[in-house]
Amino acid sequence: MVTDDIGKPLRKSPRSFIMTKAVSQVFTGHYLAWERCQLIHWDVSGRNVLIVGDGGILNDWDLAKLKWQLMDGRREKRLGTWQFMSCLLLMDKGKAHTIQDDMESFFYVMLYHCIR
Repeated sequence: MVTDDIGKPLRKSPRSFIMTKAVSQVFTGHYLAWERCQLIHWDVSGRNVLIVGDGGILNDWDLAKLKWQLMDGRREKRLGTWQFMSCLLLMDKGKAHTIQDDMESFFYVMLYHCIR
């Protein structure tokens, strides 16, 4: 159980450099989780990227899936934050979620917070 704040949300970033560095580190961490553990997050969004010190962490891994779970052929309900979902997931309800979809979500997280 967590009883204290671990990090602050991207929207409270004091400078764009800090926000960019946090998203970059989280992007790299997610990629390493895929490469080393075959684990995909499934819900990359602005609320799940937190600024900690001069870096970032990706929280809320409760929807995460292992590679073999993605390939077992069953289609699950579309879960996640639709504002940050990949275009192909939004257009095709039968499409399986892939690592490319999560990588595209990071782009939308950056775009949203840079414009905001």
